[in-house]
Amino acid sequence: MDKQINLVSVFIVFPQEQKKMVSSSSSNSDIIYGCCGALAILAGGLGVKMSQFRVAGSPGENDPNSALNKWYLHNQLVAEWNATLIPLFLAANVAGVNDRAATAVIVVATLGRYGFLLKLIAPRNKQVLIGAPCHLPTYVACVYLGIRLVFRKCKIM
Repeated sequence: MDKQINLVSVFIVFPQEQKKMVSSSSSNSDIIYGCCGALAILAGGLGVKMSQFRVAGSPGENDPNSALNKWYLHNQLVAEWNATLIPLFLAANVAGVNDRAATAVIVVATLGRYGFLLKLIAPRNKQVLIGAPCHLPTYVACVYLGIRLVFRKCKIM
């Protein structure tokens, strides 16, 4: 119980102590926070694009192949994955799973989420070639970081 109270007081009352606890590897932590920010920028950018469609009267809303619906689908997928990836990246960093390998996985997964948007501008016959490699880093990051978080106290990891 004392440990919980101390953690609460550290996070609420002593923000400088919080910073010491969170940043075990400063440069990797900065990279991880940068990836979280990059994913937030991606979501914000898609939100702006969707607002532009809405202001224009939602042209093509009933056409499944319209630009609106293509952007809408990507907006949903980014929002869905960001809700998983950002907390996972932060949890890995706070738990100390922020070595080179974990940080590299986080960076590649973040780049993969940006690469996924290339499908929007690619010709239809190339969309699978572009999309598939961009999905894989996301899946790998979830599994790899999940395993590292679960078994972080084991000597073999």
